[in-house]
Amino acid sequence: MSSIKRGTTKKKSAKKGAPKKKKGAPKKKKGASKKRSAMSAVEPRPLQGALASAPMSAVELRGLQGVLASREFRADTSWPRKEEVKGWDSTAFDVPGNFEAFCIKYRIWPWDRGPHARPIQCVRCEPKNEPVHYKDAEGNTRVAQRRNDYHLAQECL
Repeated sequence: MSSIKRGTTKKKSAKKGAPKKKKGAPKKKKGASKKRSAMSAVEPRPLQGALASAPMSAVELRGLQGVLASREFRADTSWPRKEEVKGWDSTAFDVPGNFEAFCIKYRIWPWDRGPHARPIQCVRCEPKNEPVHYKDAEGNTRVAQRRNDYHLAQECL
């Protein structure tokens, strides 16, 4: 018979500052895939200014974030504003996200940076006398009698 002492096992030395593992805890993977780690290294910056204030669909938001993340758009460059469009009426209602959606659809620079992109000077605005139903900040349904409607200038068609 051999003499075996029970309860005495060698303790493994833990690295300094490393968290202690609990029994039954799931094992962690040693490293993330290269694709995943590369994607997490570049995080998209949040939208700022007028773009952040306008409610947009997920598609529009991803498109704008893509332009900002591409680093082509410099910090000293300003985005075109709907207030700068010819014919824009400050007393008429602006449908949230309508201007950005129009610019994406009709390939207005900087929303579209391809070879067929049109300049912002091609956009025109005209107030329409059509009632628009919308919800205010409290969730109440409101009616606006006029709204701004965007279209392309005749020379840009």
